[in-house]
Amino acid sequence: MRGAASFRLGWSRVLSAPSPQARAVTAALAATTRAGVFGQQSRPLYASPLLSWRKDNVAGLIGGSSIAVATAAAPVRSRLHAAESMRMLSTPRPDHPNQVTIGKLRDNPGARKKKRRLGRGIGGGLGKTSGRGHKGQLSRSGGRGGRRGFEGGQNPLKTRIPKHGFRNKKHAYFALLDTLNLNKLLTWVKAGRLDTTQMITMKHLRDNGCIAKTIDKGVKLLATGKEQVDRPIQIEVSDASKAAIEAIEAAGGTVKRGYYNALGLRAHFKPDKFTIIPRRAAPPPRLAWKYPLHYKDVQAQLAARGEQTKASA
Repeated sequence: MRGAASFRLGWSRVLSAPSPQARAVTAALAATTRAGVFGQQSRPLYASPLLSWRKDNVAGLIGGSSIAVATAAAPVRSRLHAAESMRMLSTPRPDHPNQVTIGKLRDNPGARKKKRRLGRGIGGGLGKTSGRGHKGQLSRSGGRGGRRGFEGGQNPLKTRIPKHGFRNKKHAYFALLDTLNLNKLLTWVKAGRLDTTQMITMKHLRDNGCIAKTIDKGVKLLATGKEQVDRPIQIEVSDASKAAIEAIEAAGGTVKRGYYNALGLRAHFKPDKFTIIPRRAAPPPRLAWKYPLHYKDVQAQLAARGEQTKASA
């Protein structure tokens, strides 16, 4: 009866409203409440036509009483608490069987595979030796992995089959060079990002974004776009194709090939990192045929560096 008393106290504010329609709604709800509390009504409370009204309709009938609307809009908790359930006028529909709610969220069947629990006693099926058996290499830690191609100690397949051919060490160096096509070089030149009045080096190409920052061995110039060469270009790279050299020389330019090892390439790209610029290393004997003018170029660079040092002093 405590719930019924609280219901009467809450709806006494509605009775004080001047609207006669509000009084009629309040009287009907009170009668429905008494019938539900004392067992005179067997059907569910939310089946009453008065309880199916919306909040806005009730607010229009009551005449704008916000306190009464708030009191009547509380959700229905249970049919056993009839007095408290009368605080609302619209009961939400029961959940649809296929409606997705937080309480129904599940993984797809088979999405989570149960982990095997090893070494938890013989009752689990994988206790004692954990399915590895007794002794031997396969029972040891790391004994089942082995290195790639290992066949248990016998002669592996990679050593049984015959070998043919060889690896040309002379051309292995040039396969690691980054490529630069003539059409991309001319695009940078026509955009004014490279100056053709002076020798274009790999440092100029790197600083202006014509080649990547991560140059490992050097740059090789290729002839893609050779028909676009219409001006003389002086450029120094690690290597260049025969067609690219012919296209540049036909336009009045020159192509110089220079060898740089890892230290020489770093000093060439980032001279500010060195207090003294190291001398360029000579190419290995297998690459000497590619750079016949290397020593002459190094001597010229040393002489120019000495003149710059004297001028600055």
